[in-house]
Amino acid sequence: DHAVVENNEIYDVTYGIYDKDNGDSNVFRLNYVHGDGTRCNYGIRIASRNGNTIRDDQVYQNIVRSCTVGVEVDGGSSPNVRTLVYNNTITHSATAVSVSSGSTDAQVYSNIIYRATGTGGVTTSNGAIAYADYNLYDPSWSGSPGANSIRDQNPKLIDDAANSVDDFQLQATSPALNAGRNGQHIGAYITGSETIGLGAVVAA
Repeated sequence: DHAVVENNEIYDVTYGIYDKDNGDSNVFRLNYVHGDGTRCNYGIRIASRNGNTIRDDQVYQNIVRSCTVGVEVDGGSSPNVRTLVYNNTITHSATAVSVSSGSTDAQVYSNIIYRATGTGGVTTSNGAIAYADYNLYDPSWSGSPGANSIRDQNPKLIDDAANSVDDFQLQATSPALNAGRNGQHIGAYITGSETIGLGAVVAA
């Protein structure tokens, strides 16, 4: 409980990061998880099991690229309560964010969800998302994305075919600039000077 997982580059895995069975207030931030020709079934998975409860986890400022599911919040037959998924950049994944049954009071906001390649950008079931808004997403969202979300627009990353974390920053003309919750940028780079994964980034 109260663990922090940060500044990792993870690839060629079934589960990049997996929190299960009784996690409480764990934080997953500033990680780079990707497939890019290698295996990546789940980028970040928050999924309670065996009758245990996961509560108050936070997933933010991660970059997830080319995974089958970018971020999954799943309760199954076990409760998953108040997971926050915000300020992530998720690209080229079959499903960017999946919030499924057994989850309650999940929040999904200020994420870039771009170039989803399969069933959808965001999928949800049974009203599992309590709050969703201020996301930039393309192409699709199952449910209500929120009045302040930006739909079907290119986020104008420096290079959306990038394999380097530096290239996931926003161009000066990006619609994601200052368009997130509380006026912050949408996506993983809030200031532009964060270190995500293993690589240092210098603000332009």
